[in-house]
Amino acid sequence: MRTKQIGGLTALRFFAAFSIIVHHTKGSFFPPNFLWDIPTDAGVMFFFVLSGFILSHVHSKRGIDGGVARFYVARLARMWPAHAFCTLILLLCLPYQRVLLESASNVFIFILNLMMLHSAVPIPNVYFSFNSVSWSISTEIFFYMTFPLLLLWFSSKPMLKLAAAIAFGGLYAYSIDAAGLAYYSPDKLDQISAHGLIYISPLGRIQEFMLGIVCQRLISGVDFSWLKKWPATAIEILSIAAIVFIAPPLGIYPSYYLGPAHNAFAEFIRHSSIAILFAIAISSFYLDKGMVSRILSWRPFIFLGEISFSVYLIHSIVIRVTIEQKFLESYDPYAKFAFVTITSIICAAFIWKFVEKPCQRGIMRAYDAVRPKLKAAEPAQ
Repeated sequence: MRTKQIGGLTALRFFAAFSIIVHHTKGSFFPPNFLWDIPTDAGVMFFFVLSGFILSHVHSKRGIDGGVARFYVARLARMWPAHAFCTLILLLCLPYQRVLLESASNVFIFILNLMMLHSAVPIPNVYFSFNSVSWSISTEIFFYMTFPLLLLWFSSKPMLKLAAAIAFGGLYAYSIDAAGLAYYSPDKLDQISAHGLIYISPLGRIQEFMLGIVCQRLISGVDFSWLKKWPATAIEILSIAAIVFIAPPLGIYPSYYLGPAHNAFAEFIRHSSIAILFAIAISSFYLDKGMVSRILSWRPFIFLGEISFSVYLIHSIVIRVTIEQKFLESYDPYAKFAFVTITSIICAAFIWKFVEKPCQRGIMRAYDAVRPKLKAAEPAQ
């Protein structure tokens, strides 16, 4: 049985992707200090929390339909085709990326990247290899691998277990700083970095995914039938206002107060605390009762949300090609930004329509077709 789509949450995915486009145009179109006090990279945090929330929404009541193996295949079918296609586009559009494949070590990195396993290697040249933004989908793959176990684990005492997981993450981050590991050095891109261990690694980010699972379990157990349109609208607006006004200081103050000796711990506090704001917003839009939800459920917004995954994967390539080919070189940064955003949306719509969705359906149909044969081939117990 297909789970009903929540229009507001689907649409919000595009705004998260849009913030990441802004983030990646800093230092290229805009100065590095452009919107310096706004955590424009926080869109990734939103995606991590939302992933856990939506998977829990789909599977927490009726379990994992079709078994764990089918769940893994479905997650792979959802992410890999667009990732592989965008990697191919990168190699076709940027010749110097193809040159990298002349080295055996880079071929190994490419295979890791193509298999979406590169975020497990905390070395910048690995986790930022080729289509650099794909590190986050690699991290999500590890979340998906743990999801069936997490679903069982959070079936009791979810808040206590989430608190324990966050405490472990903080201890993990603090130990990285205690080891004296450099956070991120442009001259040490071939060495292990604290950035790779806490910002990229699934170990440093899985608490956001867990937060999404726990929030969904808690809110789904409450009867909100009493909540009417205007109070729900106020809650939605307040949740957005909290992100707008509270996320910026949360993005700055941890590093300011803890200092450079605790960069990893500060980063963990930063992305974990902002994730809480996103969890509140996601929960409020999950109720789907307010006017903002109704506005976001307008079909064009939902479509932008549906293609947001492809927008995320393609936008970095569009930025790099625009810079390499010197497109709109004489134009101001805002014109370049508009060009990149519109081009990314157009390309993403194509990828979603002709690559992402057809491949997803094809992979699942193929799996469902061979599954009875696989079961028949299993030895009797």
